[in-house]
Amino acid sequence: MGNNNLVVVYNSNEEYDKAAELFEDNVSSRQKSYHSYTIMANIYLLLGQMRKSEGILRLFLDEITDHAQIRLGLAGILMRQNKLDDALEQADLALAMNPSSPDGISSRGHVFFLKDDMDQALTEYQKLLEIEQPVTNLYARNVLSNFFIAHGKLGLAEEQLREGLELAEMVGEKSWVSGMQSGLSYVYALKGSAADAARAADLAVGNARETGSQDYLRKALFAQSMVLIQVGELEEARRSAQELQRVIASGLNQRAMRHVYLLNGKLLSKAGRHTEALDEFERSRELMPRIVDSLASLLDAQADTLWASGEPEKALRLYHGMQRRPLARLEHSYLYARSLYQRARILQEQGKDKAARTRYQEFLDLWK
Repeated sequence: MGNNNLVVVYNSNEEYDKAAELFEDNVSSRQKSYHSYTIMANIYLLLGQMRKSEGILRLFLDEITDHAQIRLGLAGILMRQNKLDDALEQADLALAMNPSSPDGISSRGHVFFLKDDMDQALTEYQKLLEIEQPVTNLYARNVLSNFFIAHGKLGLAEEQLREGLELAEMVGEKSWVSGMQSGLSYVYALKGSAADAARAADLAVGNARETGSQDYLRKALFAQSMVLIQVGELEEARRSAQELQRVIASGLNQRAMRHVYLLNGKLLSKAGRHTEALDEFERSRELMPRIVDSLASLLDAQADTLWASGEPEKALRLYHGMQRRPLARLEHSYLYARSLYQRARILQEQGKDKAARTRYQEFLDLWK
């Protein structure tokens, strides 16, 4: 337990090497608590060691016992490797042990999503709404919102987030309210509703402040800055990014400064200062774990800047890199679709019409 609690501290500071060293003691002594193994597997993922991550979960199954959460962790790793049939098998085995598990249901939905079986994916995701737990309902709303964004159905995505916001406000959990407002601000930005996007982002930050949590405030400020850049409110975005920098500077996890570098790079790129922007992106990348929410945003921003600075081939490689990451389709469905569209535009600009048509068609197949 001492190792476990200290690992929580190291994880919050993103000191993953130290966390791994501590938990190796728990694993080598064959601790029977599955928590040590799932946390260790996640640490290996964050360190970019996917084979070790998978191995630690299989070790538990082989030498300790069967467990639904271990199976689901393994399903997630297999999805990252695009081994979808194997991932579905693990999700089914987990559900056989716990048929009402929200994680098991959503894992099945994710596999069908990645298999392009969208009807079955939607059926699985909607099952989450039948579980009478507020936190599961909110999770379902977020998943369904992302599902609809993946297909360009922004109105349906907004409906899901509004339902989630209503529940969050009824429960009175400010962190949930902040998360739903941030989600709504993003959808408004994608729809081109700048005023609504800015208003929702401001409400998200206000609710995050009321939680008293630096982590929630950091997430809300980053989301606000990204949305403001999206809708062209660059001066407001700059002020939000500066506040984010102050919040991170006052905390223990200085590696989170990568979010500020990413925002600075996007602002510099908008100003046409591409070389400086690319330098900021590199600073962000150096502080970024291999598996992290901001990675797709960074790849997208770098690619846009490289294209604008006259390096379309490098931009193409980065857009294509996003498509080689299966979970980018799940976690960053808009940016995944956009990468197809951007690749098509570059190929068309280069006179490669046949290849451009293929990419445009792939985009249209998603955003019917």
